[in-house]
Amino acid sequence: MVEEEKNINNGDTTAVGSGLTDNNAVGAEQERFNNTETTTLEQTVNKEGTDAATQTQKNATCEDSGMQAEAAVESPDKVNELQQKCNELNDKYLRLYAEFDNYRKRVAKERQEWNNYGFEPLISDLLTVADNLEVSLTHVGNDTANGLAQGIEMTLKELKKVFSRYGVEEVRCAGKTFDPRYEQAMIEVERDDLPDKTVVQEMRKGYMYRDRLLRAALVSVSKKKAIDVAGEK
Repeated sequence: MVEEEKNINNGDTTAVGSGLTDNNAVGAEQERFNNTETTTLEQTVNKEGTDAATQTQKNATCEDSGMQAEAAVESPDKVNELQQKCNELNDKYLRLYAEFDNYRKRVAKERQEWNNYGFEPLISDLLTVADNLEVSLTHVGNDTANGLAQGIEMTLKELKKVFSRYGVEEVRCAGKTFDPRYEQAMIEVERDDLPDKTVVQEMRKGYMYRDRLLRAALVSVSKKKAIDVAGEK
């Protein structure tokens, strides 16, 4: 009786052990299957990603090739356009440089003109003052006892010193051959004792401002008397 119970117990233990073994085997198989499926899925995803990247690279390469081909076709026109723009800019630069150079020369000339003849308007107005002083001195006389005459003469001398300081000089023409560049003939006087076209008298003095004629002298010019050929005969 006891032996039969032992055998029954041994049989149950064996059956339980066999069941555990079968369960372990099934779990291992399931795990192996899951790992295999996961690996296959990862490989598939990686392959699809690689294929997509390869296709994208191919498309980009094709697009770059198309753009390069298009650029190669349009390059001559582009070069001509750039060359035209370069020529236009160079022409503008040359024009601006020429205009600036002319402006610089004009300003330098005007500055030199001002330095040399900047007081010309003032001196021209003072010439009338000198004329009036000379006329006044003529009417008053040269009497040294006359205080008015001395005052006019001293004033005229000081004014002429100012003229000389600024480069103003009288045009000396009395007794010389008439020169239309510096003198203006008002009347002709018949004179046998003088050569023809000789300045007889200064009616108004002329003045030079440096190397420029400030005012022409008004003069009378001599001429020979006409010979009456018919009367002689």
